[in-house]
Amino acid sequence: MKNWIKSMFAVICGMMIMTGFTSCGGDDDNGSGSGTGGGGNSGTTTLWSMLVGNAWYEVYEGSDLVEVELYLFNSDGTADAAELKRRSSDGYKTTRGERFKVNYSIVDNRLTIVESDGDTRVSQLDITDGNTTTMRPIKSDGTLGEAETIYLLAKGKTADQLIDEGLIEQLMDRLTAARRQ
Repeated sequence: MKNWIKSMFAVICGMMIMTGFTSCGGDDDNGSGSGTGGGGNSGTTTLWSMLVGNAWYEVYEGSDLVEVELYLFNSDGTADAAELKRRSSDGYKTTRGERFKVNYSIVDNRLTIVESDGDTRVSQLDITDGNTTTMRPIKSDGTLGEAETIYLLAKGKTADQLIDEGLIEQLMDRLTAARRQ
């Protein structure tokens, strides 16, 4: 009888432990999937944790122009954004566009960015490693556009820190170094 009671106690304890793990395993502190993050799957959580709190940038290049879109994703569903440009005609000095905010959401592997004027961009993101991700715009017909890469500039930095520490200028110098020669 003692062995049976010990066995039952062990089974009940085991069930309680398993219930605790099961109930906590699916919790998502990043949001509901409709606004700021989360969508209930591990891909979203990974994408969320990779983007949020970090500075990311995308590069566009022309014959005499290097343009960078910079995003700092906040946990509240907003991102601080800026466009930076360097032109050969300006001696490759960095021209800072206005800093502005956008709203964003992450659901599954889709990032939706809504600009203040209402323009909306939806992209599919595929994580390539911890420092880059491939972004493919989703066209109005549902097909994917050409892949672009976004790059990690800094982890946990504010826009002011990026400027004060010279990280933006270092990035622009690196992107235009070959063109200056």
